Amino acid sequence: MSIAIERPELLSADWPMLAVALLLVVAILAWVGAHHLKERWQLKHVPAIVFFVVRAGIGYVTLWLTCSLLDRCLIVFATSWSLWGVCLATAVGVEVVLALYQLERQTVTRKTGLTLVCLRTAMLLLVALMLLQPVMVWEYDRVDERVVAILVDGSSSMDIQDDQLTDSEQIRLAHMFNPELAKRPYDLDGVVAHLGRTINRINVEAASLVRLQNSQQENLDKEFELHKEPLRQTIQDLRTSLAEQEPRFRDLLNADFKLAEKTRAAASALRKRIDDQVISRLVDCQKEVIDTQKDTITRVSAIVEHLQGVATELRVINQEMMVLVQIVDQSFLQSLSPEDNKKITEVASLSRARIARALLLGQEGDEKNLLGKFRDGYTVKVFGFDSQLTETTEEQLKAELALAASEQTATDSPPPNGAAPDDQQQQQTATVQRNRLTTDVVSALEAVREQIPQDKLAGILLVSDGRHNATGDLGTVARELANRQTPVSAVVVGSSKAPVDAAIVSLESPSTLFVEDQLKVRARVKVTGMKNRDVWLVMSHGEEKPIEQKIEIKEDEFAGIVELYDVPKTEGFQRYSVQIETRDGDAGPKDTFANNNVRDVTVAVTDERTQVLIIEDRPRWEFRYLRNLLVGRDKTVRLQTVLLAPDRLASVKERPDVPASVTRSDGDHEATSLPANEQEWMKFDVIVLGDVSAQQLTPDGIRIIHDFVSKRGGTLIVIAGPRNLPHQFVDTALQALFPVTFEATTETMVAAPEASFRWTLSQAGRRHAVTRQAETPDENNRIWGELPDLYWRYPISGAKPGATVLAYASSKQIETELLAPAEESSEQAAQRRKRREALERQNALLATHSYGAGRVMMITSDRTWRLRYRVGDTYHHRFWGQILRWAESGKLQAGTSKVRLGTDRILYGHGESITVKAKITDAKLEPIIDEKAQLKIFQDQKLVLTKPLEPVPDSAGMYQLELDQLPGEGTFRLVLESPRA
Repeated sequence: MSIAIERPELLSADWPMLAVALLLVVAILAWVGAHHLKERWQLKHVPAIVFFVVRAGIGYVTLWLTCSLLDRCLIVFATSWSLWGVCLATAVGVEVVLALYQLERQTVTRKTGLTLVCLRTAMLLLVALMLLQPVMVWEYDRVDERVVAILVDGSSSMDIQDDQLTDSEQIRLAHMFNPELAKRPYDLDGVVAHLGRTINRINVEAASLVRLQNSQQENLDKEFELHKEPLRQTIQDLRTSLAEQEPRFRDLLNADFKLAEKTRAAASALRKRIDDQVISRLVDCQKEVIDTQKDTITRVSAIVEHLQGVATELRVINQEMMVLVQIVDQSFLQSLSPEDNKKITEVASLSRARIARALLLGQEGDEKNLLGKFRDGYTVKVFGFDSQLTETTEEQLKAELALAASEQTATDSPPPNGAAPDDQQQQQTATVQRNRLTTDVVSALEAVREQIPQDKLAGILLVSDGRHNATGDLGTVARELANRQTPVSAVVVGSSKAPVDAAIVSLESPSTLFVEDQLKVRARVKVTGMKNRDVWLVMSHGEEKPIEQKIEIKEDEFAGIVELYDVPKTEGFQRYSVQIETRDGDAGPKDTFANNNVRDVTVAVTDERTQVLIIEDRPRWEFRYLRNLLVGRDKTVRLQTVLLAPDRLASVKERPDVPASVTRSDGDHEATSLPANEQEWMKFDVIVLGDVSAQQLTPDGIRIIHDFVSKRGGTLIVIAGPRNLPHQFVDTALQALFPVTFEATTETMVAAPEASFRWTLSQAGRRHAVTRQAETPDENNRIWGELPDLYWRYPISGAKPGATVLAYASSKQIETELLAPAEESSEQAAQRRKRREALERQNALLATHSYGAGRVMMITSDRTWRLRYRVGDTYHHRFWGQILRWAESGKLQAGTSKVRLGTDRILYGHGESITVKAKITDAKLEPIIDEKAQLKIFQDQKLVLTKPLEPVPDSAGMYQLELDQLPGEGTFRLVLESPRA
């Protein structure tokens, strides 16, 4: 920063520095000589005073010349004091110091006197320098590089040729390419844009006044007085700007193309409404601002009401204006010559990518393009982006534009010499195509912000269709750029209407299923631009007859879930293909995207039933209903039950020892003792543990159950009870398995924490398969809400950090505490959500978590049989059936009845390690895996990998093989080959 100070110059700036230096030397000699004469002449009275003035004048000239010389040596005096005054005062001060020296020579030695003179003179000069504030100044030229980053969208959505462009969009697009081609004699777009800005400005003013209303009365008066004049001026500006739209309406009414009288009348009516209902109300608002008869609160309320009313009216007018623009543009387009219409159609038929690049590069040979304009004063860096950001050049953009404009693209052209592309080229092409499926605007902006320093980044221009479909919040990165004062502008290409598209967004289906069990595939479908048309959802499976469902599209945009059903008859991996298709020929616009019309889903189907072991102390109601359900209704389960303390008849002295085992026949489900050894335990898939004590299970049994979950990968379902479980298992290996925490006690937990409670689903439980009693979330919540009250549950401390709570015990008091108030801030809402989550975990009824290779579910109430209340076993059966399918959802199998072969899950990411497992399923057979057993992996009937299996099983009877990764990507078939299999 420089300070300009006006001061008189003793010498002209044209004087050379040498001349000024010589004058300074002469002045110094004259000053010294004058002091020698003073000592020699010994003047008194008036002559002495005159000679004092002469010496001071010579001193003043000396100091002035010194300042002039310093000024020519890049020294600037940044002072507001008078330069000549400081120099004169300093010269007089020096003379006074020397005069004092003459007086003091009578009392001090010469050496001391001279020391005092030097110190006093130095002090005077230092004070003079402090007043003058000398600053050394030097100049140099530096060019600060300012960078404009231009981000060009290169994702697959930019390949679209929009067939949904409105007449207005076609005109605007053609005008951008050729300003003389579609030059409209009116500017209704400007009116719409101005009304939009006016609405935003009014909303800002109204919001500031609403905040003002919340102030204290004494602050309200002061703040309104400060706000009053700017507000009055703002309203006046709004009135003036709205009145200035009159010529635009007049241009429309005076246009020389054919315009329907009805349209002209609509335009006149809109202009009149702006005058009568908007500007007049702004006049009333302005009167309220200057009215001093009312109190401040009344005036502010009235002003807010006026401004909000004006904003509402302008929004309505603006909506009608946009409709008017469409009608007028349609009439204008029809008035153009066939040649102009053809040119406009040609421009509108270009892909979004060609339009974007042409807007940047201009017409061929046109040097005044958008990029060229930015280069005047800025360094331009061009980036292309999809899921990633890549720096590019203008030459590359031109090459891409030429490639897009050619009749035959590189993907359609045959490879040179007729050679097919190699695997590496195919993989690179596939990678590029995958990257182009994502439009990640947020990552692109963040990458530019990191690559270009803040002091160099002048702005960002985004050229895109705005179809951001990646993670990340655009609002957040926009605010961060705004805080850095980095402007972001956008050139948006494409139609305001979504492309015509029928898409399968996602498919949901169980990963495993039993033979002849019903398969339900939930397809999330999205259809745009096909109003009043029909589409069909078709699910095919091999050579079987396709399953179809018709969807009637009644709106421009449709989104919903469609369910398709099938009953698999054979086991193994069953692949289903779901396709959405139209069948009305050329009756409407064609589907823009064909790559989202088909999705596949693979289901592992098995005829092997789930081996379930129920261990209970006494035959409580929970045990009885669950046993009857699994024995009589669920054909997918082979059940074994063990009652450790059953009811006995007096005549029966001893029970026979019948260990639970999967080898027992189907009808023999009642065992009298636990499995005989660890191998028998590990043959079960699910263990349901009831209200048993640690003594009944024995330390060895506790260890085996722990290993069953953590190593075998089995599922443990724990049903709490009042007598033993879970508090009997404190400080045992089972305590780590439980997904909840509880207080250690030796007492029987007969009393519940409350008199009664209800099942209530948590946020996670509302979308979990175990708790789904209906197809829609609302119906599901209604069913759970209508269940009867329960009167006992185990009092827990909470759920463990890694556990998921699916349902919790709720009461009127809890729900009252969690009700949202009528007016709630975002901070209060966040605190309420945390409070709800804490209460859900403290009162968990149904909680799950993963442990080791397996998983555990705990039900803290033994009253699930109350789900039968007044409805029979519908909900109870569905609930426990879904629990068992959840328990076995990771079990995949295929192959023969002798060997179960599979992996721990069905889908793997590329490069993930995979564990292949083989297990004997018929206990009568000897071990069938030997040194010659091999696992073969096929893809599309082609053998891609062969691996030998270990001949020794683990403790769970599983033969395992670890693969670092599968070869490539796709669907694979696993085949076990062994001479003994």
